[in-house]
Amino acid sequence: MGRKKITLKFDEKVQKQYAIQTGEILPDIKDYEVELKDFSPEERALLLEVNTPVEADRVPQSKEDWMALVQAHLEARQEEANQRVQKYLAMNPEELAKEALRALRSYGPEADPVKILNLRLADETLLSALRERWAPAMRRAQELKEEERAREAERKAREEREKAEQEKKEALRKAREQWILAHGSERLVKAFQLGYECSGLFEKEFAAFHFPNGECDWYNEARQKERRCPSLKALQRLEEYKKRFPEWEFQIVWLTSSPRPFGMDLEDYAEREHRFEPCEAITIRIPGFTSNVVEKV
Repeated sequence: MGRKKITLKFDEKVQKQYAIQTGEILPDIKDYEVELKDFSPEERALLLEVNTPVEADRVPQSKEDWMALVQAHLEARQEEANQRVQKYLAMNPEELAKEALRALRSYGPEADPVKILNLRLADETLLSALRERWAPAMRRAQELKEEERAREAERKAREEREKAEQEKKEALRKAREQWILAHGSERLVKAFQLGYECSGLFEKEFAAFHFPNGECDWYNEARQKERRCPSLKALQRLEEYKKRFPEWEFQIVWLTSSPRPFGMDLEDYAEREHRFEPCEAITIRIPGFTSNVVEKV
């Protein structure tokens, strides 16, 4: 009919006694095989339930010894399983759902909690009560899993955005460094080489290099209105700028107040504003700039 392998686990006392009696060393764990045909059908059913090491206080010498060890082992496992089922039954719905969520990582939602939680030896009455609570807990676990996936997707997307932003900043930094060394004034180059940011000076020189007639709107005081029907001159200039600088933002506007140059006090700006006449202009947003550039058409 076949043989059944059973693993016995012996404590130090049993090992010592065995060595004294036999003169042989008994390992703390040892595999044995029993002939199933030597046992009754009822006994075979019990033997086949054994799938973990059996705590043994002796080396079995007979069928009766084997069955006594097996029955004690199964009763202990049954008590452990019952206690675990009662622990799950005592959980509130959210706690049980989190337990089910952990199970979902290895099993499908249709799997029996008996299999998932290794409760094969528990009393059927307790298992029936657990199954009733397990079904809604598993549904909630699936919801939690979807939420978990959504959070993970958002985390990855955020990391990718942050990485892209960092790469963009690094590219702008390198481009700024190259431009300063190639086109910056002696003051700007020396300041850069000595570790000074001088962002205002850089933006002023950079804007003047590309847009000689433009000004940096440092204080966001250049007021503007929508320009619904731009002039041909403005449209041609806008088209030219977009071709030259495809990653920059341009917009034709009707300028109603002038930019305040960097460092100009409010009194001087008020005098300048008094003389200002509204006109058509192009606003230019350059990546990495703290100011907008405004160029009259």
